[in-house]
Amino acid sequence: MSPYKIQAGIDGEIYPVFANYASLQRQGDRTFGVVSVTLSNSTDAVELRRVNVAIPGWSDDEIQTVELAPGTTHILAFAPAFLPACTKTMRLLPLRPE
Repeated sequence: MSPYKIQAGIDGEIYPVFANYASLQRQGDRTFGVVSVTLSNSTDAVELRRVNVAIPGWSDDEIQTVELAPGTTHILAFAPAFLPACTKTMRLLPLRPE
């Protein structure tokens, strides 16, 4: 089992209006994000994970940390703040993970 799984946008497309709405909410209050990262800990020890997410050229970094108990899975919802130029366009942004 992979220690993480990444899902972005709707069918890989990121809509700036949804990204900005989600970025205005506190991390713990979000019901959705632009990027979701599922973390798994298949070890016998507690793990502390730090995850950074950014849409290169379009957003700031968002950083989250989580403590994973042995044998658990946790989903982090990310909504990095998009740069002002991005919010003025109506284009869809194809996600190209690097």
